[in-house]
Amino acid sequence: MAFLRRLLGGDSRQPRAVVPPTEGGQDELAAVAIGELWIPAAIYRDQARDDGSWASGIRLEHPATGRWLFSDDDFPEPFYGAGARVTAIVGIPYHPDAQRNDFALGHLVRLSPEPTNPVNREAIAARSWDGRFLGGYIPDDDLPKIRDAQPAAAVGLVIWERWTLGPWVRRSIRLLVGPAIRLRLVAASDAPAERARREVLFAAGTEADRAQAESVRHAAHEAQAAAKELERESRHAQRVAEHEAKVAQAAAWRAAGLCVDCGAPVEPTSGARGRPPIRCEVHRHHGVA
Repeated sequence: MAFLRRLLGGDSRQPRAVVPPTEGGQDELAAVAIGELWIPAAIYRDQARDDGSWASGIRLEHPATGRWLFSDDDFPEPFYGAGARVTAIVGIPYHPDAQRNDFALGHLVRLSPEPTNPVNREAIAARSWDGRFLGGYIPDDDLPKIRDAQPAAAVGLVIWERWTLGPWVRRSIRLLVGPAIRLRLVAASDAPAERARREVLFAAGTEADRAQAESVRHAAHEAQAAAKELERESRHAQRVAEHEAKVAQAAAWRAAGLCVDCGAPVEPTSGARGRPPIRCEVHRHHGVA
């Protein structure tokens, strides 16, 4: 890819990121900390996308299962509670400094509120770590979650970038933001042991997660079955109560000499076996008692 960038006019005078390129097609292992809480991560590079662009990123992994953490909703509660949030930098085409290596994969950027911004007084700028360069802004839709996060987010780590070639141009940037962020790379000599450790850990965590999910499903099934049984019993009790009330009402109407079906007056006439009919003219086709 570096050769293509030089050939097509990309900037090859400096490395694009603080993370070195990987060899052998394997993701490089790393870890990311929000405050004092570390989670495993892996760095992937130069992946071709369907739209003809390329992307590199830092893949965050669940510390128990290795499941990819794509958004805030995926974060483990301790990680989210430590202030970790995912957002982006927008306005890149209008800020040429976003093409600098200060905003490349693995770099830290500073979140700078701009209360005097003429467009949005709640705007948060994404600036280079030394504050000299403006790469863009946090999206308006993400401002509430960034502003309301506790502990407050102050820095961002570039965890994803997308670019096009001819010449090389950075198009998109995603950030992991928090009160303090650190990126730790796993040395190449330690990578095999760390990879094996993660495989064992994630396999156990996935099995435990699967068992827990099965337990939750079983409990939900039992609760649903109990609810249905309770509903059936309730309907049966209601039908019995309605029947008893109907019988009592009919008995009261019968005692008053009224129609047992509707309570309407019944003309006293000679009925079967000398007894008066118990139904009005409308219901008399049902017969007499």
